[in-house]
Amino acid sequence: MLDPDSIQKNWDFPKAHLAKHAFQDIIEKGVARNYSTRPNESHHGPIRKYYLRQTNRKDMPEQILQLDHRSLVSEFIRSRLDHDDEERLKRMLDRRVLEDQENELLDDNMFSGHVYLGSPQLPITIADVEKTFTSCPFQSFRKKLTHFLNEFLPLCDIPIPGGRSWFVVPQEDKLREFRYLKVNYESCVDWKVATDYLRCNPNFHGRERYDCALIRTVDHHNNEKLTFVRFQLMFEYHIGERRAVDKGLRFIRLRARPAALSEIIPLRSIIRGALLVPDFANDGDYFLCNYTDGDIFLRSQTFLS
Repeated sequence: MLDPDSIQKNWDFPKAHLAKHAFQDIIEKGVARNYSTRPNESHHGPIRKYYLRQTNRKDMPEQILQLDHRSLVSEFIRSRLDHDDEERLKRMLDRRVLEDQENELLDDNMFSGHVYLGSPQLPITIADVEKTFTSCPFQSFRKKLTHFLNEFLPLCDIPIPGGRSWFVVPQEDKLREFRYLKVNYESCVDWKVATDYLRCNPNFHGRERYDCALIRTVDHHNNEKLTFVRFQLMFEYHIGERRAVDKGLRFIRLRARPAALSEIIPLRSIIRGALLVPDFANDGDYFLCNYTDGDIFLRSQTFLS
């Protein structure tokens, strides 16, 4: 007789059911040496933990399915929370960078005129400019801006606010920084209009970018000359509250020259008539009434750009 303890089970033999599907399985999946059942074994880990830690060993399929469903719902909620945290962190860290990129995409349109400013930032006071920008070019920024305006305004026939002879920039006045500039110019090669895209951005895709430009200016003897510059800050500054109100209401304010500066013009240079309404609160100032007809309205848009 054989000793039952000496008999060991060995399941390594062909099964009767194997022959029925062996040929088709080889056609679909290849021979047995080309695949293994091991890769998916790790997927049973969570189910094994459910069985060991959260079931009572009775009616296990129903309990495991319920636990697996809860786990899937928890993972979905966790993924949504993680995504929300990532978006909040992105808005906190890269808010200005994203605004610059979006504004540049929005500003990538055709425009008329010579220059176009894009990527506007929040307004900032003159005092805050001197505190925020601590590099050498911004030392005495308010003083530099005051001298520039008092020289530039008379050359452009722009009246100094309040009728004063010298304008002092208040510290509480605000300016708006721009970080994107488009410049239209006539090419010296083919005389066609070309466009340059320039940036003055402390964080352009994670790096500083301060572009350069060729400008036309005058020397001390009032002779025209060309020179190269590097941008440090591009900004827009409105002189006086009255100018800001005019822009908000889209008024076109004109200032009459003194009679001593009157000029002779050829009659052929006249385009059409215009209706000017005096500003009774400021002697010598006029408003263009550009709503009398469609033609003057369209022509006046160039003064608003």
